[in-house]
Amino acid sequence: MITMGDIMTRRRKRSKNDHSKEFLESSLFRFGSRFLLGFIVVLIFLTLVQCTVKKPQSPEWTTHLTVPLINRTYPMSEIIWRMDQEGLEMDEDSNVIYTITEEIDTARFDQNDLSTSDIDTTISQQIGLIEVDPPSIAPMTVDFSDIGELPVGFIPDTSFTVINDMPQITTFSSVDIASGEAYVVVTNNLGIDLDTLIIRLYDITNPGSPVLITSDSFPTGVNDGVTDSVQIVLNGKTLSNTLRISAACHTPGGMVPDPSSKDITTAIHFNNPLSVSGATNAQVLAKTVIDTTQVRLGDPGETDAVHRATLSGGDVQLTINNNTGIDANLTISFPDLQQSGQPLVIQRQVNAHSFQLVNLDVSTYELVPTDQTPPQQLDIIVSAETIAGRVDIDHTQDFSVHATVSSVTFYSVTGIFSSTGATIDSTRHEIDIPEGFEGFELTTAILTLRIKNTAQIAGSLSVRLVGDNGKILNVTGPVAAGTGDSAVTTIIVHDSAGSFLSPIPSLVDITGSVSFGDGVTVSTITADDWIHATVDIMAPLEMIITETTIESDIESEDIDVEDIDIITEHVEQVNFIYDVQNSLPIGITANIYISQSSNLSAATYDLDITGLSVTAAPHEGGLATGFSSNLDTVLLSNDDVQILNTDSLYILTEFVLAGSDGQVVRLTSDNAITITGRLEVEYYFDGEF
Repeated sequence: MITMGDIMTRRRKRSKNDHSKEFLESSLFRFGSRFLLGFIVVLIFLTLVQCTVKKPQSPEWTTHLTVPLINRTYPMSEIIWRMDQEGLEMDEDSNVIYTITEEIDTARFDQNDLSTSDIDTTISQQIGLIEVDPPSIAPMTVDFSDIGELPVGFIPDTSFTVINDMPQITTFSSVDIASGEAYVVVTNNLGIDLDTLIIRLYDITNPGSPVLITSDSFPTGVNDGVTDSVQIVLNGKTLSNTLRISAACHTPGGMVPDPSSKDITTAIHFNNPLSVSGATNAQVLAKTVIDTTQVRLGDPGETDAVHRATLSGGDVQLTINNNTGIDANLTISFPDLQQSGQPLVIQRQVNAHSFQLVNLDVSTYELVPTDQTPPQQLDIIVSAETIAGRVDIDHTQDFSVHATVSSVTFYSVTGIFSSTGATIDSTRHEIDIPEGFEGFELTTAILTLRIKNTAQIAGSLSVRLVGDNGKILNVTGPVAAGTGDSAVTTIIVHDSAGSFLSPIPSLVDITGSVSFGDGVTVSTITADDWIHATVDIMAPLEMIITETTIESDIESEDIDVEDIDIITEHVEQVNFIYDVQNSLPIGITANIYISQSSNLSAATYDLDITGLSVTAAPHEGGLATGFSSNLDTVLLSNDDVQILNTDSLYILTEFVLAGSDGQVVRLTSDNAITITGRLEVEYYFDGEF
């Protein structure tokens, strides 16, 4: 039985089939079929060639990190210190030298007396610059009604000039100013602003021909009701006692209905004294002029020295001259002439342009020279204190003292005498010859004698050196006096000792003698005084070098890279890039030891980079004429770079100096070794860290 539902169902099926047929016959279906077929073919092809389509990923690349490890220059001074060879050192001028130092036996001596000659000298001192009291000048006021350019009521844009002849200065007639300043003060009470104000200072000694001294301006003018000042520098200016101030003013205008009580005031203030090189009729301030001169005690070429002497006779004669225009109190001091421990002081007031004569018996004084080294010098101090007053003065005027100390005889004396000698006992000295110096001839050498003398007496030293190489060297020279409290060192230099050291002797016998003129003093020269000498022989460093190892100090390098472990875990390649520069005339090899611990040595380390060699620098006659270098790269492992996982690295550099193959080379202060090195870490970045 066919129901209504069946009929409806068939209709729906038929309708669907009809539509499907239409769709299959449509162009869209035909195009989609071809596209699908093509996609299936491509997919099968990709499958056959084992290719897959990947999903999108984060970016990735390779980059690098640079870590500096070493950048250091080792100068020759440090290399020599680390070579640790006897006799090799740097001199005070930074030259590399070979030295021999030997002590000479101590010598002792006797005593005698001393005499001295007269002293005659003149001391002259210019008075120099003088200070003058700062002048006081009353201010000058000009009323509004006296300024013709200013109308009452409305005032347009107007320029006008105010001229004030200042009251006469009473503290001088004229001055030549070396240094000084003044302030021009303006009080604007005109009822209008002044936007321009130029000040000119004139000397009106001749009113008909005023002389411009200087000029200046107020940068922003002076507003109404304001008092302002401008500084005027007077260095190098000549000022009389009659001055004029000219004030060139400009106002933008304003309204002054009532001019009464309206005015402008100008003044000049000198806040400090003026320093002048010359003045007339000037009130000058007091000044002190001091001069110290030294005069020789004894005859020219004197080798004696007086330390303390009681005078039995002697005269001091003085001629004191005041060649200035001002009265002065003069004080003449002889610090080395003393009575009861107080120096001889002579004081006299000497009026302007006058002189005084002084004669004094000094037989009750002691001579206690401050200078105890012959030839001795005695101090004479002249002090002139001027008296303030009104004077004519010039800075070239002077004070002079002619002093004579004559007829001096001694009751007792402590000091240096003549004709005393001492013998230096013969001593034998073994010479330590550095490795490679055996049989070596030094063409240049300097012998220096350093003689220490505790006695307060000068003398001369003669030393004889005899070497087992058959050579003899004689050296002579003076010996300076001691101070009594400590030894004084004299240096004698003999700059032609090279032949004595050719070849270098292994044994040297030293003998000598010391002479002290005619004698010594009893009170200061005693059995405890001595003469001791040291012999220094110095030659430029020329030698045959054997292989030598030198270690540097341990240095540290901070690792300041955040999350360094992320980098060290993605390392692809690690290079150590180095550059060794050598200006020594011998080859070198550098070894680098690195550790995360400061307890680092060539035996305990975390990472070593060794065998960084560089040839000898170009050289001629054993002396380097340039430098050689080795710039290269050492490939390290990924394990090596893990040493960067720390806050600080510690680095020790070791240098091995190659031998000179029996050749003589010369090392100088210009020689050095420079080494730089860095880690170049190439690591993989995958965009996820």
